[in-house]
Amino acid sequence: MQRVTSRRGMALAIVIFTALVFSVAAYAVLYLSLGLRERADFHKRNIKARYASEAGIVWAMQRLWQDPTWSSPEGNVDLPFDVDTNGTIGPNEGVDVIMPPCAAPPCLDRPLQAKVRY
Repeated sequence: MQRVTSRRGMALAIVIFTALVFSVAAYAVLYLSLGLRERADFHKRNIKARYASEAGIVWAMQRLWQDPTWSSPEGNVDLPFDVDTNGTIGPNEGVDVIMPPCAAPPCLDRPLQAKVRY
């Protein structure tokens, strides 16, 4: 009779251990999936910001094509169109195009930058 009781205790220990292992595995899967979602959102924002900055550069290049001496006022200028970088357009979002003034013509070697705010 004593032998049967020890088997019952062993079965309870195996059930508790198995439940603990599955709980830890479920937590690990949940933690991993939340981390992957955050990384995907970050990657999505990065791609949108890159496209927005490229749009700013193209816009500035078109302005420079029309007027080679053009420069952005006070170091930067907001684009005349809205750029959606994170799903909503707010007052602090968009692209700043930075083109320093021309010191003397022909104005060939000036750095052109586009900075994305989001």
